[in-house]
Amino acid sequence: MMKIGDYIDIVAQEIEPADEEIVKDILRWYLDRTRSHIRGVQEFGRKALRFVKDDRVLADRLEILIENHDIDKLEDDEFIAHYAPYIVKRYCNDGLQDRFELKDDYKKKWDEEYVVQHCLKNGHHPECWDSSYGYGENHPPYDATRMPEEYLAEMVCDWCAVGLEQGNSAMDWFNKVSRERFVFTEFQKNFIRHLIEAIE
Repeated sequence: MMKIGDYIDIVAQEIEPADEEIVKDILRWYLDRTRSHIRGVQEFGRKALRFVKDDRVLADRLEILIENHDIDKLEDDEFIAHYAPYIVKRYCNDGLQDRFELKDDYKKKWDEEYVVQHCLKNGHHPECWDSSYGYGENHPPYDATRMPEEYLAEMVCDWCAVGLEQGNSAMDWFNKVSRERFVFTEFQKNFIRHLIEAIE
């Protein structure tokens, strides 16, 4: 288990200015936001479980996924330190994101290492199911046609939680990414649409 000083040292290397108070605020905001996001996914997950209740196997699998959603964002110490600056930059809207910049080498590591690590560990990210997705150069579209229903459902809950947080529509996001970023089968597209309509 890392100590607060270890977190501060890692994050300070990723941002400019490397100010300790900014780093502490980044870590505090990241942890609060991540816990809130997980609660949001679990709330949408309860709605999704009602949607799939007639398929007991699917419901049981989804329940486990929802319970453990994004657990690495809270339990993997080094990952937390590397993940936090980007998440604040992307999702924060209270001014903290304007107090620092991400270093160029950090942005490169984000694209080629940090986000890849998370996606490969978490099946609700469609990239996880594309056999060509990995460390280094990654460019969409990603083939998600092997993605099982329980992970599709967790993905929809994730999109709905982020959409609620950011004031966006999960359906609008789906329409965008299904054209530009991910390849889904027609069955998957129908499953996603119906689930979004049922829980959003």
